[in-house]
Amino acid sequence: MVSATLAFARDDAALKSRLPVDLARLLRDLVADGAARGTKAAYAGPDSCVVSGDPLALKRAFANILD
Repeated sequence: MVSATLAFARDDAALKSRLPVDLARLLRDLVADGAARGTKAAYAGPDSCVVSGDPLALKRAFANILD
């Protein structure tokens, strides 16, 4: 099941265009959103970390981890 999920994610990622995403900012925003809902989390990392990826997919993935 895990292998199938990872294969699906790889195939899905290959079809989407990759954009520069500031991962640090995305994570800080998710932590702030979680704090507003009562989730205990903190961001401890660089001020900026630009990666290439699908912004929505990255946001979903990290939001799932925080939830």
